[in-house]
Amino acid sequence: MRGAHGRVRRRTERGAVAIIAAVAMTALLITGGIVLDFGLARMDRTINKSAADEAVAAGLQAANSGTGDVYNSSAVCGAYAFLKANRPALSGLPSDVCASVDPNATCTPGDSTTYQSYHATTTSGSGRFEVWIKMPYSVSDTTTGGPFADESLATSTSDPGEATQLGCDQLGVVIKEWTQPGLGKIVSSDEISTRVRSVARVKVGNGDPAPALLLLERTQCGVLQVGSAGSSSRIKVYGETTSPGTIHSDSNATGSGCGSGSGSQLLQGKQADGVVAYGSTIGTAGLVTTVATQSGKAANIVVDSTSNVYGTTAASELSTGTPAAVTGRKIVTRKPVDRRYLAGVSAVTQGAFSAWNLDHSAPTGFTRYACPSATDMTAMAALAATAKVYIDCPGSGITLIGSIGAGTVYFHGFIKGGNLSMPNATTVYVDDTGNTGASDSSNALSLTNNTSFCVRAAVCSTTSGQCPTTPTGSPTAKARLLVRRGALNGSGGSSLLRLCNTSVIMEGGDIGAGTAGSPGGCLPTTLGAAPTSTPCGGSTGDGSVNTSGSVDWTPPNAYGNMNAAGLSLTQQQTLWDGGEDLSLWTETYGTSSTYQMAGGGAMRVAGVFMVPDAFPFNITGGGAQDLTNAQYVVRSFSVAGGATLTMKVDPNNVVGLPSLYDYRLVR
Repeated sequence: MRGAHGRVRRRTERGAVAIIAAVAMTALLITGGIVLDFGLARMDRTINKSAADEAVAAGLQAANSGTGDVYNSSAVCGAYAFLKANRPALSGLPSDVCASVDPNATCTPGDSTTYQSYHATTTSGSGRFEVWIKMPYSVSDTTTGGPFADESLATSTSDPGEATQLGCDQLGVVIKEWTQPGLGKIVSSDEISTRVRSVARVKVGNGDPAPALLLLERTQCGVLQVGSAGSSSRIKVYGETTSPGTIHSDSNATGSGCGSGSGSQLLQGKQADGVVAYGSTIGTAGLVTTVATQSGKAANIVVDSTSNVYGTTAASELSTGTPAAVTGRKIVTRKPVDRRYLAGVSAVTQGAFSAWNLDHSAPTGFTRYACPSATDMTAMAALAATAKVYIDCPGSGITLIGSIGAGTVYFHGFIKGGNLSMPNATTVYVDDTGNTGASDSSNALSLTNNTSFCVRAAVCSTTSGQCPTTPTGSPTAKARLLVRRGALNGSGGSSLLRLCNTSVIMEGGDIGAGTAGSPGGCLPTTLGAAPTSTPCGGSTGDGSVNTSGSVDWTPPNAYGNMNAAGLSLTQQQTLWDGGEDLSLWTETYGTSSTYQMAGGGAMRVAGVFMVPDAFPFNITGGGAQDLTNAQYVVRSFSVAGGATLTMKVDPNNVVGLPSLYDYRLVR
């Protein structure tokens, strides 16, 4: 019996060992299966992460306009195209929105109607995929399958992107994948899911040279014309030490009048060296760029002759350089100027609304003078800069001889000649209306021979004194001249318009409603609006400039180089909002008869002249035309009458053409 019992015991022990071995083998298989499944999932996650990283880079490359705009539709669809082409498992992604989007759409912070996103699912083998692509992308976005755990980390919360962009500077790609378990099915048949996210951030900066002439016309030709064959008319755009002279035209030369025949080209120099962009002193070639060239238009349509219009490595006509043909560039629009100044100009026109509506007989906060006498002029000359003067003299025009010491001066009526200096002025209003609100004259300022109008000028004389050109070092040493309606007209050859450290804002007869939606000044509500002949609610506006006497005009200029002064971007924007480097802003449409400067007098101007609907802005006459440090942003530009323009812009004191110069992976 003992033997039988021993055999039973041995059989039982062997069975237990077999069971234990089977259980161990099963556990080993389960563990191995789980490890293998999660290893495969980890590999899939790595592949998806690599694809997402490359997709956001490809998206931002597609979004690069080369002129500072980030095209968010192009960014999203560029990332989509990359994933579809380079991640085989995602080749079945449907096109959805990317089948028909505006490739030039941009993201406006806070305006959801400008946002672009892509969301779709697809399958590949036994796997399922869900893809989100978004611009703007915020790190707090939970609509892409929920939050990501790392967003609670200090490194993430402290780096959300540029605050004012609200995610418009970031492109995000999220890929979620579900896979069927392998040997892990022994434990659970649930799918294994992974989710990855990649975010790239773009940074836009002023990487390109600032053009002396930015020509905004979109389709027509003849946007830049110089004199006539055999005349002495020339445009010479010189470079700075490291920045070459540049000119840019937004026209694609598709207008009905465009061609290779005489007078039908986009840029017309009319004679050898008619328009020349000279290089920097370190040898960088001057640039003449056009959208037409970018679009493939032939050279004989873009210029009347390559020897008439060109760039060169030469620093001036006194040296020998290598000519550079006109090159292509994508459309710029007025957006770089709008981005810098439009908000500040809009705030100014909104603020002026209350001034335009003052009670003429009892203007609150002002000392009122009715058509000032000689005695009144003596009194006003003695006023402190803190004083505010209201001159109520509508009708036949205001003719004053002398000086006004007040800091704020309001003219109810138009300026008709005289010799007037306002050396302490910070704000000057010219309200060219009668008591009924109707216009008194087509000219808000009318200067004839031997008359003058001077703002912040120590000397008001055609024979002496000049506006200072060096930075003042003070953000408050400036003035603003606001013109409700009418033109600045200096028809006398011996007249003088001297505006020192002064921004002129002309409302063109449109005072708006003093609100953000209707600020006045015929201002657009969006950045980069196309030129138009009806900017003022269906009309042209009446705020033009036509001078033939001496013009001495400089903008507010507290700093020559704000970066070198250590100013933050916020501090710089505050200065731009206050008119730093801005000489003129008027939206009025007009031709060469309404926009014309020079004549027999000397012209010495600087700063940014924002006249986007001037078609053309015309410089004429045989006087000395010194446009050093002046930048004209106009629909088109012409030179006639033997004028030779000398232009040279300091990139620190005008608006540069921004370029997309940096993008990087941040998540």
